[in-house]
Amino acid sequence: MIIWCLHGIPVCIFYDILPITKTCASTNATYAVYIFIFIIAYMFVIPVLIMVVFGYLAYRNISLTRVLAQQRADRQLMRMILIQLALVIFCMSPFGFFSIYSLITAAVPKGLNQQMEEYLISTITLLTTYFYYIVCYSLLDYLHRYLF
Repeated sequence: MIIWCLHGIPVCIFYDILPITKTCASTNATYAVYIFIFIIAYMFVIPVLIMVVFGYLAYRNISLTRVLAQQRADRQLMRMILIQLALVIFCMSPFGFFSIYSLITAAVPKGLNQQMEEYLISTITLLTTYFYYIVCYSLLDYLHRYLF
């Protein structure tokens, strides 16, 4: 908790309303780069790595357990992991790719039309990240109601 609270302090320090564009943005270039790298790692790289590593460990554990191997639990586990991995890639990666694009083109001068298009794309990709959590919660709710 302390680490996450400390992680949020620079947002209060380095974000301000820019007088020219009247938008809220980072006033420190180094912090802006850090935030984009943090978003890419936190939203895409870390969840995929955790799912792959722990999915492999669970698969190996199930295949070593004779009763679970006879019940074909390994196939069910693989289906669940692949569905969740596909959800992460489909829902989280667009925002990660857009963040990379924004980081690369941060110093490029853009017209008002291009800024509005990028803002629309940013909003859409951010909303697709919420789709992941909605689907996961819906699946958990479904499993809890009908299987337990």
